[in-house]
Amino acid sequence: MKYIKYIIIADILAVLFFGFYFYYQFLPVGAGQEKIITIERGQSLSGIAAKLQDEKLIKSAFYFKLAAKIKGCENKVKFGEYKISPKNSTLAILNQIVEGRVYMHLVTIPEGFTIGQITERLSKEKIVNKDEFLDLAKNNTTIEINGNRPPTLEGYLFPDSYFFPKGMSAAEVINVFVGKFNEKIVPLYEEAKKQNKKLMPLDDIIKLASIVEAEARLDKERPVIASVYYNRLNKKILLQCDATIQYVLEKRKININYADLAIDSPYNTYLYPGLPPTPIGNPGLASVKAVLYPENTQYFYFVRNDKAGDGSHIFSRTYDEHLKAIDKYQIY
Repeated sequence: MKYIKYIIIADILAVLFFGFYFYYQFLPVGAGQEKIITIERGQSLSGIAAKLQDEKLIKSAFYFKLAAKIKGCENKVKFGEYKISPKNSTLAILNQIVEGRVYMHLVTIPEGFTIGQITERLSKEKIVNKDEFLDLAKNNTTIEINGNRPPTLEGYLFPDSYFFPKGMSAAEVINVFVGKFNEKIVPLYEEAKKQNKKLMPLDDIIKLASIVEAEARLDKERPVIASVYYNRLNKKILLQCDATIQYVLEKRKININYADLAIDSPYNTYLYPGLPPTPIGNPGLASVKAVLYPENTQYFYFVRNDKAGDGSHIFSRTYDEHLKAIDKYQIY
């Protein structure tokens, strides 16, 4: 009888233990909103469990640690930022941080953004270290694109919407951008090259596309603007592109002045012939397509149509026509 009594007590304790285990592991807290929780690199399991309990995302830190030990994953929790719901069970939350399903931030990079602007946006969202990203992007020593290694990645950080977790290395983020460029642009270039054996190298295509991106506002005008610059390049006429000067100014201006036109920089296309040394921004797909497949025109000039106010331009064949267009359509 004595042993039977102990057996019954042991059974009751076992039932209670597993009852509590079931309660704490499979039944969520239930109430409350999702919270963003950061698990620091090297943080102990006890610290993680305590944080989750304090934030009322799990019922018991003890049973959280117990579950981790039973599953053999107490040393497999991955650091990072997590969006955790109290409507999930303790086991579901444990699996989330063991599998590293970190919270992803949506970051949109507009067409034409420069390396500097991309860096500012990423660092503002705390995705990357600002100085590290800027240095790697501006001084490329490792990444090859279509068989070439550009000195800077300006032009090759493809503008798009991305989901990034916080704390990525600069190299990892850059590889995502360049990977998207290789996916979207390189095949497009290779297809165009089959149709046009005289097509410029990809580096020059991106330089010209970055100029078109900076000048165009309407998609329908991109191939026409591209044709203007092709015509000037073919005739060995200075490109005289304001956007290339804006690229070297410390602060962008609404309109450049005569002093700006005299800046001694290889990016000053009023002084130096041909394309600038590098792209002046990161062009989108539409501008690259416009450069690969430009309109066939006789235009050598264009001016913004201020009177229309819709971002359109007036195109001219001669300098005299251009001067008349400036007088008629520009508002100072």
